[in-house]
Amino acid sequence: MKKMGGYIVAVIISVALSLLLNNTLFNQQKTGWISLPGVFNKFEYKAELEKKFKMSEEARKKIVDSLELNVKILYKTIQATNSPSAELNAKFELQRDAFLEKKEQLEAENLNMRNDFNNQILTQLNQYVKDYGKENNYKIILGAEGNGSLMYGNEADDLTEEILVYINEKYKGKVK
Repeated sequence: MKKMGGYIVAVIISVALSLLLNNTLFNQQKTGWISLPGVFNKFEYKAELEKKFKMSEEARKKIVDSLELNVKILYKTIQATNSPSAELNAKFELQRDAFLEKKEQLEAENLNMRNDFNNQILTQLNQYVKDYGKENNYKIILGAEGNGSLMYGNEADDLTEEILVYINEKYKGKVK
């Protein structure tokens, strides 16, 4: 009976050591890094939002150009007149002020839209990198921005291309 107990203890110890070694050797968490500008600029979601931004920006530019043209035409009319009326000068001032105000408003809208799009892209990008890290057993994935935050990273730990493929596939719905 004592021999049987010794065998059971030996088997339990071997199974525990086996599980511990298996966890240690095969489930090691890794570290890696990515080039944030490279991933950000090649993310297909960014390209999609960039198209939307360009369309909106062009529509706003047409409005501004139209207002500017009206101001220029009125200015040339005033210059061509020897003694422009006070009414014509007042009309010019109103149009010019309206043009400058609208131009400033539309530039602010462009800036807000660009910031909103960048935030949407970064939020999605962060989620996809987090998913990649979890699925591939990474302890940490660092982002190199090119500003000195990551001064060196071993090329073997550079995940930029892998993650770029992953996030674009995930964005297209090809990765679950």
